[in-house]
Amino acid sequence: MNTILMKTFFTTTLIYFSLGISCVFGAFVPEVIICAEDFVVTTHDNPDFFTSAVYNAESEVIAFTTTEDISLIQIFDDEGNMTFQLPIMSDVVMLNKNLFKKGNYKLGFIIEGKNDVYFSSININ
Repeated sequence: MNTILMKTFFTTTLIYFSLGISCVFGAFVPEVIICAEDFVVTTHDNPDFFTSAVYNAESEVIAFTTTEDISLIQIFDDEGNMTFQLPIMSDVVMLNKNLFKKGNYKLGFIIEGKNDVYFSSININ
């Protein structure tokens, strides 16, 4: 009888643990905000923070418009090293695609006058 009780306990615990993990990580599903031929930009935070996100293929400019002014943007490589820190002081951020080589980058949008940072990723193929 103890064996059946222990199996039931472990099975129930495993199910609750799995449901809890899926609920926690399910809230952080990245949303694609730009999908171009050779790169994808996703947001990891509130997608409503960006009022628009577009790519102009002719000028190779990635442009973000945000709901609040950005004081600066930080760009990190795959290993977490900061490769750029650019002052913005606007709600419009324009980045030339040639800033990025092939790879994965994380963009940190720091809100002017606040401690808030909104993150997105760019994956260059």
